[in-house]
Amino acid sequence: MNFVFEINIYYIFFFFLGYYVAAGTPIQIDIVAQQGATGWTARIGCHSDDLKNCNEYRRWNCISICKSLTNRSVQMCSAFGGLLFLDSPDEGFNSITMHLHRVVLTPCYYLADPNRAERWQYQREYAQGLWADISGRYIVFNVPSTSVRQLDSAQLDRALEYWDSVALAHHNLGGTQPKRRERIVCDEQPSAGYMRKFYSLYSISNNHCI
Repeated sequence: MNFVFEINIYYIFFFFLGYYVAAGTPIQIDIVAQQGATGWTARIGCHSDDLKNCNEYRRWNCISICKSLTNRSVQMCSAFGGLLFLDSPDEGFNSITMHLHRVVLTPCYYLADPNRAERWQYQREYAQGLWADISGRYIVFNVPSTSVRQLDSAQLDRALEYWDSVALAHHNLGGTQPKRRERIVCDEQPSAGYMRKFYSLYSISNNHCI
């Protein structure tokens, strides 16, 4: 399927586009218009944790790929597939409009969306992407779609409201203000320990990620 996507953003951000790239399927991103700073980067896969320094592998060491959107048309392909993201350029007003070709709608849920119940009812049944993006106001989870399809909107609301309160409590204790959502990625093998904090935070995959 082909889609048109527009982003206006005022700060550096790791932005999820709502779509999944199937493994081995070449996609095309056509840049229609840009304002502000250049330097946008497209990323396939939320698992950017590199295992090159690990002694054993439970997954391939590097399964996320990036490509700069320096041309008007960019093609990408991943042997592993994954969610499609944009990395924004420097802070300030930046805008980009693009056409996405051969991407797959994937389950995504946004607590701030007033129509989230209706959208989720459709997406949990028809969105075919293998990974989901489940987002509160201060935290977002990337999990296998199979782990959330059975949950209804009310259940997701309760889970996200709880984790939002945890994230906000951390800011209150530190005397900081949230500037972006914290992202938690379920991973078969983080590069160190059970969880590893960078951006994103990586946690060992299980059936109870949320």
